Amino acid sequence: MTKRILVIMIAAMLVATVSYAQGTGSLSGTAKDSKNKVVSDCKVQLRNVDTGQLVDTKQCGKDGAFAFTGLAAGSFVIEILSATGAIIGTSASIAVAAGAVISGVTVAAAAGGAIAAAAAAGGAAAFFTTTGGILVIAGVGVGVTAGVVAATNNGSPSK
Repeated sequence: MTKRILVIMIAAMLVATVSYAQGTGSLSGTAKDSKNKVVSDCKVQLRNVDTGQLVDTKQCGKDGAFAFTGLAAGSFVIEILSATGAIIGTSASIAVAAGAVISGVTVAAAAGGAIAAAAAAGGAAAFFTTTGGILVIAGVGVGVTAGVVAATNNGSPSK
């Protein structure tokens, strides 16, 4: 009987430890504009890349600082929002392991992001200010880079 209670207690502690570690990651950094100047008092949002779901939205400080805490493991992007709520900049994908503390992330607004956000709604300009549009652009950029690397590979010197 004592052995059974001990096993149950150990199992309960392991479950509690695993569930605690899953929501303890954090991301922090600074929002900047296309000229690398701090964007004060802006809003940033955290999006899960795997699901596309919005995880949280935060207000930046006067120094452009932001922090997201209590994160489960996953891959995330941080998006800077304009005053109207349009996405004007996004980070690269950031992998967060359970319990990881990631700091020093810089998210920069794109030079054309503010112009596109201010443009009339509809058409291509509206698409490219959405998360989907930004992720499509990033994906195309990665594909083009991989294609250029593959196309310029000179092979071995013996060829």
